[in-house]
Amino acid sequence: MAKMIKKVEFFNFKNIENRVINFDFNNIYFCGENGSGKTNILDAIYCLAFASSFLVRTDRELITYGKTEFYLKCFYNTEGKAGEIGLSLRNGKKEIKVNNSIVKDRKNLILNIPSVIFSNYDTDFIIGAPAKKRWFFDQAISLVSLSYLDSLRKYRKILQQRNLILRQGNKDLLKVYNETFVDFAFEITKMRENFIKHFYEFFKYYYSFIFDVSYSLEIKYLPSVKCSKRDEFLQTLLLKEQDELYSESTLIGPHRDLYEILSGERVFTHHSSTGQIRALALIYRLIQVIMFNKQFGIAPILLFDDVFLELDSMRRKRIFDILPKDSQCFFTFLDDCYDIKQDSKFIVYRIKNGRFQL
Repeated sequence: MAKMIKKVEFFNFKNIENRVINFDFNNIYFCGENGSGKTNILDAIYCLAFASSFLVRTDRELITYGKTEFYLKCFYNTEGKAGEIGLSLRNGKKEIKVNNSIVKDRKNLILNIPSVIFSNYDTDFIIGAPAKKRWFFDQAISLVSLSYLDSLRKYRKILQQRNLILRQGNKDLLKVYNETFVDFAFEITKMRENFIKHFYEFFKYYYSFIFDVSYSLEIKYLPSVKCSKRDEFLQTLLLKEQDELYSESTLIGPHRDLYEILSGERVFTHHSSTGQIRALALIYRLIQVIMFNKQFGIAPILLFDDVFLELDSMRRKRIFDILPKDSQCFFTFLDDCYDIKQDSKFIVYRIKNGRFQL
C-alpha cells in the first residue's frame, strides 16, 4: 500500500516561504546551497508525520523568526483515498488534526503518512551517546509495535516518579513503586531482545549485499540487567537499593541499556572510518524501512537529506532495489546531481532563501 503526499501548505514555518507546494510526484528533488531551507522542507514533512521535529528540540524553534505562530497542512492520498493532516502552534499550544479531527495522542499519527528520515545526523545512532542509540531502537520498535510505545511511555513515567521517591528517601513508598517499575522494565527488556534478533538478521544480509564487506559484524543489545525471569530482575533491583538511595537515582533498567556493534571482541566503532560509520547509519535506516513495510504492508515516505553524495552509482542502485518500489521519495542535494531515481514522474525544485523555484 502506497502513501503519496499531494501538496503541503506552509505558514510561518522556519525560513520557508508561505505558500502551497505541489508534491504530487514519485520523486521530489530539492537543490540549493547549505542554509537555503532544503532540510527544513524535509523537517516539515517529518513534523506532519510525527508532530515533532528531527532537527530542533522545542516547537517554538519551528516558528519563523519574528513571528508568533506557525501551521502546516498536508494533503495526502492512500490507494485513491484522500486525507489531510494539520499541525499548528498558536499561543504556545500545539494542535494536531487528521481530517479536521483533533488528535490527542501522537501515536495515532504514525500510520497516516509514515516517514523515515535519512540524515547525516544518523551517525549519532552508531557512535553517539548511549541515549542516542537507545532512541533509534526505541523509535524503530515503536514503528512496528504501538504496544511497545505504550509500555515505554509508562516506564518513563514510573521512572521519573521512582527517582523522586529515591530523592525523598521514602523506603516504604519505594517498595510499592518497585513492583510496577519491574513489570515495565522487564517487558521492555524482553521486547528489545526479541527485536534486535530480527534486526540483526536483516543487518547481516543487507550490509554485506550493499557494501561488499568481507568481515562480519554483530549488533549486541546489552541490557543493564541480564535475567530470564521477572523476579530475577526484582531481586537485582532490591540489591541496588542502598546505592540508589545514596545516588538518588535509578541505577538499572532500560534507561541504562546499551547497544554496541562488535567486530569479534572489539567495539567496531572505536576503530572504524567515517565512511564505515555512515554506511552503518544508512543500513540502520534501511532496515527500519524494511521492517515497517513488512509489518504493515505500507511503503513509508522516504526523506533523504544529502546522504548519497559519497555513494557510487552501483551502491545507490542496490539501495533502491531494496526499498519499497512505491515509496514516495524526497531528496536534498547541494547542486543538480539529482539523477539517482528519476522516472516518468519527478520534479526538481531549486531552493533559495526558503523559496521554491522550478
